[in-house]
Amino acid sequence: MKFEIERKFLIKQLPVDLEKYPVKDIIQGYYLENNQIVRLRQSNNDYFKTIKGSGIKICSEDEEIISSEVFNKLWSKTIGQRLTKMRHLIPLANNLAIELDVFSGVLKGLIMAEVEFTNEEECDAFIPPDWFGQELTADRRYRNYSLATKGLPQD
Repeated sequence: MKFEIERKFLIKQLPVDLEKYPVKDIIQGYYLENNQIVRLRQSNNDYFKTIKGSGIKICSEDEEIISSEVFNKLWSKTIGQRLTKMRHLIPLANNLAIELDVFSGVLKGLIMAEVEFTNEEECDAFIPPDWFGQELTADRRYRNYSLATKGLPQD
């Protein structure tokens, strides 16, 4: 099992050159299995099944590549617990990248960014670009599972 170290932010404004970065169309849904939250994701033509831990900044992540047949077989378990987004992959220095998610469907208008790190020191030292807004790392209401099951937080 690997661990994911990341920080998450709302976005104040989109970068002006967004169209030059690679994009992935993502649909994902969630269901419970053995008291664990399972995420199914289709990212372009790739399919994944992931079990994530409940950590905040550091979280366990057990991800496996699955076939489209397995994905389609399990997808019905996620009814009412799904989201769609376009993910723009924006490179940063030190082999880091911004995963900029522009949500659609019932979450249309929500734009968030995540940055994954190789260690906690790198994570803590990260200074977000000016176009980033409020940090959401510790706000569980903005976890994708919560967004898919409860919708946008009503602040």
